[in-house]
Amino acid sequence: MKRSRQGHNAKISEFKVHLGKYLKEVKLGQEVTVFDRETPVAKLVPYLAEQENQVEVISPSRTWKEVSDKWLAKSSASEATPLKKSSLAYLQDDRDSK
Repeated sequence: MKRSRQGHNAKISEFKVHLGKYLKEVKLGQEVTVFDRETPVAKLVPYLAEQENQVEVISPSRTWKEVSDKWLAKSSASEATPLKKSSLAYLQDDRDSK
């Protein structure tokens, strides 16, 4: 018997004292939201084992090579600025300047 997913709210202190009660409610299909004063900090939801193995596999419409080749074709080599030194040297210079 599953109930609706309408849940309960519980303050942390109340949740700690009545943990067993809230776990029973979750087993019956309800959700429990735990609050620290006015701020929600956790939500207990029922564990549905039958959904655990449901994975949808989506095949890509293009391969990575097709995507990267298209991107490389769009970017012109003339826009690239040749480096006078390695990127690591630029990073070291930046760190040294701070």
